[in-house]
Amino acid sequence: MYYLALLSYASKLDNPSLAVMIVTFSETIPNFSQIILGVFADSTRYRTKKFFQSGIVRGFLYICIGLTIFYTNSIYGILLIGVLNSISDLFGKYVTLCVEPFIKFIVPESKMERALSVNFIVTSSISMFAYFLGATLISITSIYQLAFINAGTFFVVAIGVQFIRPKLEKIEQQITGDKHDNLNKIFIHIKESLKDLLKMPEMRGLFFIATGLNSVAITIVPICAIFLAYYPSSRIVNISYSIAFVQGLIMISGIIGSWLGATVLKNLSTRVILLTSFSGNLLFVLLLFLQQLWLGVFTLLFSILITSVFNLRFSSDIIRSVPAEKMGTIYGCMDTFFLLVPSVISMIFMGISSINLNLYIVTVACFCAGFILFVSRIKVLYK
Repeated sequence: MYYLALLSYASKLDNPSLAVMIVTFSETIPNFSQIILGVFADSTRYRTKKFFQSGIVRGFLYICIGLTIFYTNSIYGILLIGVLNSISDLFGKYVTLCVEPFIKFIVPESKMERALSVNFIVTSSISMFAYFLGATLISITSIYQLAFINAGTFFVVAIGVQFIRPKLEKIEQQITGDKHDNLNKIFIHIKESLKDLLKMPEMRGLFFIATGLNSVAITIVPICAIFLAYYPSSRIVNISYSIAFVQGLIMISGIIGSWLGATVLKNLSTRVILLTSFSGNLLFVLLLFLQQLWLGVFTLLFSILITSVFNLRFSSDIIRSVPAEKMGTIYGCMDTFFLLVPSVISMIFMGISSINLNLYIVTVACFCAGFILFVSRIKVLYK
């Protein structure tokens, strides 16, 4: 929520381009530290205590951000805000990796997909609410007041952790782990964690396939924006409203897919799920070629729904198959991988689209067709 506020604040400063770049970097840089944060998380003994402390620290950091905004609107101020925001995000990612293994001891393996489905639905709904709440609050409150509100939410989290602290501490006692206090131990731990993750042949195939799905998914919204710029008749009211409508539909489709993945579609084979997902993406770009954007979007929504079923199954399989004492590092490696590799591929796709939209359509169509062939021929695949 506060990222929108910071972007709005930065865009009003004397050098808006530099200010927005600082805010963007402050949000991006912590993402590239997740492998090391995962190692630290695996080495952490008192995870519940760190969870509580993180809420307090992040609350005070946002109080500092609010005071900085109140007293200055210089480029040095936004630089300090960017540093504080990055530190807060680092604490948040670290403590998330600390508590990720708890789910293995709270939820039975037979109910893992349903639990992850409920978690995704709740967090996505909260994110949607926070997005619209943030947009509303930006218009009726000052940015520094919003920083204090954000700080208050972190203090509330810390208080909530205190109420359930005894239960969490019982769980953390079941997680064993070694101290990784030098570079050699860190490297060995990362290497062993990745071996545990990739020792199953089907997992290596699923990583490759998930990369393909994510690479196409990242380009959907910007490609819709480009299409709407070329074909004004396809707009609903205007480009901004049309893009917001597409984003909202995508989020709702993902929520529905997550729920169906744990209930109605839980017995659907992974091969069928993946073939349907890539076929939906292929049909989307073909409909773009025919200048049928909204028919393509609604076709894509079914693909996203099915992809959400795959994501749910993929996540639950990883939780079941990796040891709790290595989950921080494994999740850190996964997050970094799925941040870097699909982003690079999607940048290539977007570069092609800047040359010619039809060339993008042909490239993505061939990309999806290749994955359809791969999925149909791969022998080792879950379910």
